[in-house]
Amino acid sequence: MAISVKLKAKPKQKSRATIKSIDEKHYGPEPIVVTNLTDALNWYNYMGNDDDAREWFFDYMKKNYTKSDITFIKKLPKWKISKTLGSVARILTNGNVLPEKNTEYFKSNVRALIEAGKQIVEEVEETPAKPVVDIQARVRDKANNIITQLEEELDLVMDGKAFSMYTFCQANQLNPQILNIVSDYYRPQWEEILQDDEQVKEAFGKKQKFWVNFWNNFFADIDRYLNNKKVVKVRKPREKKAKSAVDLVKNLKYQKEEPSLKIVSVHPAEVIGCQQLWVYNTKYRKLTQYLAVGPAGIQVKGTTLTGWDIESSTSKTLRKPEESLTGLLSAGKVTLRSFMSNIKTAESKPNGRLNQECILLRVIK
Repeated sequence: MAISVKLKAKPKQKSRATIKSIDEKHYGPEPIVVTNLTDALNWYNYMGNDDDAREWFFDYMKKNYTKSDITFIKKLPKWKISKTLGSVARILTNGNVLPEKNTEYFKSNVRALIEAGKQIVEEVEETPAKPVVDIQARVRDKANNIITQLEEELDLVMDGKAFSMYTFCQANQLNPQILNIVSDYYRPQWEEILQDDEQVKEAFGKKQKFWVNFWNNFFADIDRYLNNKKVVKVRKPREKKAKSAVDLVKNLKYQKEEPSLKIVSVHPAEVIGCQQLWVYNTKYRKLTQYLAVGPAGIQVKGTTLTGWDIESSTSKTLRKPEESLTGLLSAGKVTLRSFMSNIKTAESKPNGRLNQECILLRVIK
């Protein structure tokens, strides 16, 4: 009697992307605005790796140091750039200002790396000089080989074999340089047979019409082949490098704070990818709620917001700004759903443009 045994399924191994997603849910997104340096460094230490730290470090160097300084540091081993240096560079790149002692610690380490790089003298190995290759000579040799093959084909044509110069060009993948030499070699024969001369007619006899058509097709095939080769050759488009959130908002205009209402703007980099953005215009006392149109969230292009829903986004004038804004800043996500409908003023549609009178009140990711 056979006994069936049910084996326990092997647990499915989580991918690195899944693990990273779980870590981000636990540790939160990247701390763009740093209020606690220790917590921020811990986040970068756990979520980043050595390659990330090196990339962050050189991103900061490109904006704040000379090319020669960067060249000196790149001479050093990779391990010389610690995770801490890379993390601090990232924090500074995001527009944060660190305490003086931390800033000086970072700058002194960078100076030390530059000096260490200056001490490295690159050894130049003496290699034997390579023989100079005459490109033109190589092209001529290849063209001569092609002409030799064509001469054999022409002998067969005289015996009645069909021949296509276009097919011959495709089979040998001929380039324009070689075909120019081939054309110059056979053009005198073509011009000779086209002459209205008694000696030519006598030499070719009844075959003159055949050879006229042959050479016409011969050179027409060359032209067609070269034209088709130009059409097929398509340049691969250059891939655009993805910009960071800080770079995307560098031209964004906004009001940093309004002392009379005791409100300040969030860091503009936090706007990138958010699902909700609340903006208050201090000049016209107008509160605006921008809602994202898709999962990519709200984006910034120059001084204009993109990726927001024109239909659901709305603006209203506040009669009592201090009272309304205090309620907005303390409201939870559920309360925010009906916040605008509870404001009893006329509704208008926003245009997505920001200026120096706009406070970036809240972002909801």
